Amino acid sequence: MVDSIEISLIVPAYNVENTIENCINSILGQTLKNIEVIVVDDASTDSTAEILRTIHDERVVLLRQEHLGQGAARNYGMSKARGSYIGFVDGDDTVENCMYEKMLKCAKANNAEIVQCNINDIFPDGTSAVQMNVADAVVTKKDAHRYFIKYFYKNLHSYEVCNKTFRTSFVKSRNLFFESNDLVYAEDLLFNLEAALYLHRIAFMKEAYYNYFQCADSHSKTYSSAKVKKFCALFSLFFQKHEDAPRPETDAVALLILMTNIARTEGEKKEIRALCRRSDIREYIRGSRRCNPRFLHKFFMNALLYLPMSLRVALIKSHYRIME
Repeated sequence: MVDSIEISLIVPAYNVENTIENCINSILGQTLKNIEVIVVDDASTDSTAEILRTIHDERVVLLRQEHLGQGAARNYGMSKARGSYIGFVDGDDTVENCMYEKMLKCAKANNAEIVQCNINDIFPDGTSAVQMNVADAVVTKKDAHRYFIKYFYKNLHSYEVCNKTFRTSFVKSRNLFFESNDLVYAEDLLFNLEAALYLHRIAFMKEAYYNYFQCADSHSKTYSSAKVKKFCALFSLFFQKHEDAPRPETDAVALLILMTNIARTEGEKKEIRALCRRSDIREYIRGSRRCNPRFLHKFFMNALLYLPMSLRVALIKSHYRIME
């Protein structure tokens, strides 16, 4: 093992027998050599564990836990990390071989706690598309309210962790960790909300170094009222933990995510109507109304609050499908 580890790359692995070898090989092929790769097998029931045991590289650390979910696997990996920086790679994705050399160079040159690169979405038919329209930039956060609406609301600060490097001292000093998947959906989002709240400087890179393989029936592509409720739990937890969180800007973020998911939930008419009546969602609508001074936005938020329910649901499904 190298004496000085620059970055610890944490790979949660659960039943990824068809992809895990390509994933690990893409990491081991990095131009940055002084890395460690912490693979946490989340009690896979396929041949993932057997495949991992065939990888012979002193930079790879294999761990195993009972089946607790991706968030817990990442937490376990972080507890063992020895690198100056931390990164995350999902077991069914790959990374470009220059990714971490480029990102750490950027982090050090700009004294950034977080560096974010772009994501290359790869679809089942072999086509691909760069995910975000973001330019190279170094941002010093002076005001959380402004940052949340300018970067988080517009998804320029993306909700994923896989396309970022985090300074380890920043993560540990702020006690950043992933919440249980039993409690919240999209633990990446909550982690990023908290990181955005605490960060001082972030560097954005327009180049796409992370390859995200899309699957039509993946968990992230399914929509239901149960999923919306877990998003509600996520934002409720965030506000409970951080009374100083920027409101109403985070309300606007919450509303956008919740409404986008409601708009894509098919059937479940009774459940959707119940969601629209929830007091927390109505509070996010009011917050979004305060956040944006434009007349049309305020008019639209009032419609979400006061129109008859059938018209309200129809408006959500038309407007938020178009927005995404």
